[in-house]
Amino acid sequence: MTDYAPIPRLTEPVTAYHFLTETLVKVVRDEPRRMFYRTWITTPDAGRSTRRRLDFPDCGTVGCVGGWTELLVAGKMTWGLDSAHYLLGLTAEQGDDLFMNQRLWASSLLDKNDAAHAEKIIAHILRFAEEHKAQLMGHIVEPHEVSDAAAH
Repeated sequence: MTDYAPIPRLTEPVTAYHFLTETLVKVVRDEPRRMFYRTWITTPDAGRSTRRRLDFPDCGTVGCVGGWTELLVAGKMTWGLDSAHYLLGLTAEQGDDLFMNQRLWASSLLDKNDAAHAEKIIAHILRFAEEHKAQLMGHIVEPHEVSDAAAH
């Protein structure tokens, strides 16, 4: 088993707006290779086909907006998109825009997980956050632990 650098975690409650615009954006800007829009969460040890194209950061983890939301808040993968929607207080339609935006999905087909790709996703996160600022400011994201039994 490979030893990786620690994955950053959310340590205190923040609004969903601040989670997206500060916490998540900082994690991605600190290490752009962590972000890849077409991959929920993966590691070099996972059996996913996309991992061959990815340049893994020191933490050994690459993921998308929803995957990183879960990992930063809960510390491990739990219930997928439904959980990420819930953690941020989003409707299904809002979650689809943030996590499964068709324009970004299509344009990232040939991307690598590099700084240019990360900045494209950050611009998307910031646009989304501004568009839904009032709602996101009213929802608190609290860090929590998920038991191994509850995680997939």
